[in-house]
Amino acid sequence: MVTALAASFSLQADSSTLESSAANLLAAGASGFAMAKIDRNGIRWSDARGYADAGKQQLMTIDTVMNIASISKTVTGTSLMMLVEQGKLELDRDVNEYLPFTVRHPAYPDIPITTRQLLTHSSALLDREAIYYSETMYFPGADNPVNLGEFVRAYLSLDGRYYEAGNFAEYPPGDQRQYSNVAYGLAGYLVEVISGKPLNRFSAENIFQPLGMESTGWMFSEIDPGQHASLYEWKGAESVPVTWYGLATWPDGGLRTSVADLARFFAAMIGGGEFQGKRIMQEVTVKAMFQPQFVAGQVLEAVADGENQQQAITWAYRTMGDGSTVIGHSGGDPGVTTHAYFFPDTGGGAILLVNTSSETEPFGLAVRDMLRALLQ
Repeated sequence: MVTALAASFSLQADSSTLESSAANLLAAGASGFAMAKIDRNGIRWSDARGYADAGKQQLMTIDTVMNIASISKTVTGTSLMMLVEQGKLELDRDVNEYLPFTVRHPAYPDIPITTRQLLTHSSALLDREAIYYSETMYFPGADNPVNLGEFVRAYLSLDGRYYEAGNFAEYPPGDQRQYSNVAYGLAGYLVEVISGKPLNRFSAENIFQPLGMESTGWMFSEIDPGQHASLYEWKGAESVPVTWYGLATWPDGGLRTSVADLARFFAAMIGGGEFQGKRIMQEVTVKAMFQPQFVAGQVLEAVADGENQQQAITWAYRTMGDGSTVIGHSGGDPGVTTHAYFFPDTGGGAILLVNTSSETEPFGLAVRDMLRALLQ
């Protein structure tokens, strides 16, 4: 499916690059993928290739729904910033002022953990592999039966079932930056505690419904299973089906949406909190979200990591191969590879959702090249 092109957004110059990149991604093992070029007005161009369900020969479209992994964090962060905007949350207050249980770093109990730290991966909360990469976290075939609040309490509270000192880093909160999914589980639970509504309901009422994101939801019960893509893992020589799953800390990566819907959310953020006359957030709050949080000398070695990213509140800056800078988020989970970025100076951007994961080098390179082609 290809939408009409605006005259100011012609793809004639880079159509051959897009075509070759798309062909390479399929050849590298992707079952299917949907993509779009976007700006503050929404989708300017879109297309999809391959299969949403290879067994049924069901084609991928921009309306195909799939879990988008860590891009989900942008919705969780936006929900919390809405509470900041409403005066119900202060980013630099101790999270224990809001929680019904206590979260303290066992080695540094006098140093508070704050919401800003949760949203910038500087809270010293860690994803302990024995728990995080288990069926406790990735429940097959259905929504995770573990309640979000019960899980984060069991993981972070001193008397919790999953509590260990290894759930926390060796350094104090705020001292270093290390990517943390569990921190976003706690962040999502904060939305529930402060607003009185679970994150899935809060985000539906304040983001999805106002923006017309009709095929978006956190739970299987909130989406049409007939629209949901099958998931695959490319092993290098064969594609292995991945069973649908529900995350225990679903605010970190469990959102299910389509390119068509996600483009509406990103357009609103590009547009300073407004899309098609619907305002979900004040422009000043959006600007605060996009403000880099660290300067040289703070948090590890300046703010750079292996991907040359710079941390804002949830959102991350990324330097492309040509030296240009984009802001957005990426994600990866069993059966999915996702990217969504835009240029902060022009507002033009791209979304790429692939219903396949792979650790092979050709697959990774093909995804990178497809994203670069979309962002040209």
